Amino acid sequence: MALTNFRLPLALLVITALLLMLKLFTAIIMLPDDPASFLIFRFSPSLENYLSGFPAGIKYTVLLADENGVIGEPFYQLLVRYLWWLFAAVALLVVLARKPWQKG
Repeated sequence: MALTNFRLPLALLVITALLLMLKLFTAIIMLPDDPASFLIFRFSPSLENYLSGFPAGIKYTVLLADENGVIGEPFYQLLVRYLWWLFAAVALLVVLARKPWQKG
């Protein structure tokens, strides 16, 4: 059976974990009066990935900055809005399919 191959489920779990970390620990900051955008790494997890203005009281590191939008922003949006759900659902199905169910 294809699910007995250990490399595919392990790779799927690693990709899912990376996407979850991207979702929880990164965000794009858009300034209200300026077209500049910043991709930040924040040290406190949150499901919110778009912020208006720099957050007060939160430690973060600016990864990318640009005046007309962050490079790769549409791909980032695709990852943090949709693909992480898809990978998490497929990883859950693979883990459940690999689990030896007890009968009786």
